[in-house]
Amino acid sequence: MTYTVVDLLAGIGGMTGGFIEAGCKVNWAIDIDKNANNVFSFNHPNINMHQGDIRNTQITKIPDCDILISGLPVQTFSYIKNTEYPFNSIENYIITKVLAAKKPPVVLLETVKGLLTIKDGKNLTWIIEELRNQGYYITYKIMNVKDYANLPYNKERLYIVGFREKLSFDNFSFPSVIPLEKSLLEVINIRGEEKEDAYYYSKDNKNYDFLHEIITEEYSIYQIRGFNKRNENYKSYKDICPSLTYTFRENFILDDYGIRNLTIQEYLDISGLHKYKLPSNIGKQNGYRLVSNASITPLIRRIANQICFALSKNDKSDEVIPIHSQTQGETEVFLEDTTDDFVDNQEQNINSKEKEKKYDNGLKNLIQNVENAGNNNEKGKALEVLIKQFFEQVEGFKVNTNKRTRTEEIDIHIRNESKSEFWRKETILLIGECKNWSKKAGKNELVIFKNKVENRRKRVGVGFFISWNGFSTTFTNESLRSSKEEIVIIPIDGNQIKEAIESKNIEEFIKEWYTSAVMS
Repeated sequence: MTYTVVDLLAGIGGMTGGFIEAGCKVNWAIDIDKNANNVFSFNHPNINMHQGDIRNTQITKIPDCDILISGLPVQTFSYIKNTEYPFNSIENYIITKVLAAKKPPVVLLETVKGLLTIKDGKNLTWIIEELRNQGYYITYKIMNVKDYANLPYNKERLYIVGFREKLSFDNFSFPSVIPLEKSLLEVINIRGEEKEDAYYYSKDNKNYDFLHEIITEEYSIYQIRGFNKRNENYKSYKDICPSLTYTFRENFILDDYGIRNLTIQEYLDISGLHKYKLPSNIGKQNGYRLVSNASITPLIRRIANQICFALSKNDKSDEVIPIHSQTQGETEVFLEDTTDDFVDNQEQNINSKEKEKKYDNGLKNLIQNVENAGNNNEKGKALEVLIKQFFEQVEGFKVNTNKRTRTEEIDIHIRNESKSEFWRKETILLIGECKNWSKKAGKNELVIFKNKVENRRKRVGVGFFISWNGFSTTFTNESLRSSKEEIVIIPIDGNQIKEAIESKNIEEFIKEWYTSAVMS
């Protein structure tokens, strides 16, 4: 079956391209930007593309579709000064007007990852609650191009997916991580012919000496913002391209002919839009702006494939298991597996070409895995494995990792079946957050985690926040500020984990941490 798609806030068509490559038919699109419209129509001439503000478009003119996709502008998010959303904001209009009228079976929204933390996550909560009010089951995930699109490009975006049908939602999962097999040299033709003179910095340029002092490594991308803060305001990237900015003069490379800026074609290639062409009436600055803001077609294609698969299936092997509360009432907390048990049957978070990583069952070896893991994904997984086995040392704790509710991802989910008098007083469900970052966890991370605890219909009373490298003063201050609340957040760092493991009496340490959190 060919699924039909409508693309709102379509830009130059990065999302449209992904769904076309997944076998869908995009019938209609709209964007307010004239230049974006020109590029879109130039590359997708057979799609009914409209220029205009979606808020001024009659909803009856938007065709029905199976899948509605849209970017979400982030500009308005930071300026909301009360708890109500701006009535005339684009996000409000799309969610409360368009979706309410059209009721597409699936919605996919893309926005910046900062939505998770802007105003302590309240804006994201508003969006999710509104979508749920429209009858959608919701999941979301931050995805990085370099991890999911086989492109050496460090660009992260937040993707929100909603299904009206529960069966389709149960059949959906975000794409797994795949190995990065393409190098920067394979994606852009750095060693090829000389580019236009306008891209190079000659000795006559006032910044020539400064650039040659800093840019010394061939074929690496340097991002420099301003020429006054010498040796402080630049970064170099050898294998991975940083998130490209619309100001093309901030991105440099040293090729065989000298130091230059990246070309617009290189912007396109890095963004997975190598098949795209820009019409001649699009100026250079507009071209860079449009491409730097574009969705990444190869990544969108993978999400689109998962959506189409979910729509095409009538059942799913991984059932949604209701976790019943010990307290009275009919409310059930539903947690959906996003991964298999990571220890017994680790999720294949890369494609079939890569072997699953196996971790030694010994807790001390698991500590080494946590501290020696390579990339961020491995660090996070290693910590989750350790923490799973760590809490399993408490008799009666049934521990799982990587659970997804309708709105959130839960790192650690503990079913409390302990017969201990100490733990029997607590709720049957406990959850945990794992952060194996180089920096300390701060206030924003605590606020987001508290929301996860509070969103469990009051069936979760205790949350374990594990930050391997500790906690900032903002975390501590926020924790003290909320000490009158009923929920208990227990902060645990790596040194505490090590000490508890060395003691061979982990449960007593956890009880002590619990007591300290309550009494603080």
